[in-house]
Amino acid sequence: MKYHTLTQLALVASLTAAISACGGGNSSKSVSGPTEVAGETVLNAKSRAACIKSATIEPDGDTDIAEDNACLIVKGDTATMYGILGATSPALIEKLHRNHPNVTKIVMQDVPGSEDDEKALLADELVRKYKYHTHVPKDGHVASGGTDMFTAGLIRTIETGAKLGVHSWAESDDQGNAIAGSSYPKGSLKHKPYHDFYKLMNIHVDFYWFTMNAAPADGIHYMTVAEMQKYNLLTSDPAARTLASSFKGTYQLATESTRGITNISLSGSNHANLVGDESNNQLRGNGGVNLLDGKGGIDTALFTGARSEYAVDMTASGIITQDSIDNRDGINTLINIEYLQFSDQRINADEL
Repeated sequence: MKYHTLTQLALVASLTAAISACGGGNSSKSVSGPTEVAGETVLNAKSRAACIKSATIEPDGDTDIAEDNACLIVKGDTATMYGILGATSPALIEKLHRNHPNVTKIVMQDVPGSEDDEKALLADELVRKYKYHTHVPKDGHVASGGTDMFTAGLIRTIETGAKLGVHSWAESDDQGNAIAGSSYPKGSLKHKPYHDFYKLMNIHVDFYWFTMNAAPADGIHYMTVAEMQKYNLLTSDPAARTLASSFKGTYQLATESTRGITNISLSGSNHANLVGDESNNQLRGNGGVNLLDGKGGIDTALFTGARSEYAVDMTASGIITQDSIDNRDGINTLINIEYLQFSDQRINADEL
């Protein structure tokens, strides 16, 4: 079965000068051997530096990229991916699974597209088969065929700031003219391979039609978080974070490492403090004794149970809540909190 590959794709210059292209062939290719660098294993590239560079393809007029060059830098339980997906990608994922069985996550750092869609989608199916978690970091860039691989992750997460791009595919006729996939009627068999793929990934076919209409083949649309959530691309909220039950002390949002995070939850029963920032934060305590300080913005304290299950008192130190159920929401002192959200109602702190 032949899948249609993508035409050239102009990407943001500050990220890469990469393009994805219509491709060619299905010739048999092998994956180059591993290279050990400082505790890392590099697959399908001669060195770590070469792997990182692989995602930057300088366009040469109207010349398509020569061929796929996706590679992986493996360390611990994580494999970081760079480059164009294509003919060698299924062998790359198979080698990762065979030689590094401890890897559970593929971090897609810079994966701007696919050169051979047929083989790229086979690689995507292997990602799902081996139950990898796909993740795009805050400075990550994934587009086109790379976005298809992201959807293949059994767990799919991004950090705030990550770029995930989509566009229509296109193919060339006998005269070399580009034909947009969106020009074919919805019932056309041209769309079937993609319908089948998204069905296998448990992604609604509406997402496919969204990609077809979001941008032409020579353009790009970077999805909003709301769009990613609408089409079930994410398995968790990138603005939310739950701290480990072992956490103690104070967790503060107004830092470089927490940029983009607005919703924080404690777990376990250790005494701890959560401090918000100028955003509209949602803060949740744990079974211990906690201080929740919203700082600026319009902030909400979250509670598991109904309002009747909590004692709520106004004091000089702030609003103090105590859960009547042991080992659930504990005791919380609320400062700079505008709302209290219980399972059955939302209360304005000014009205207490």
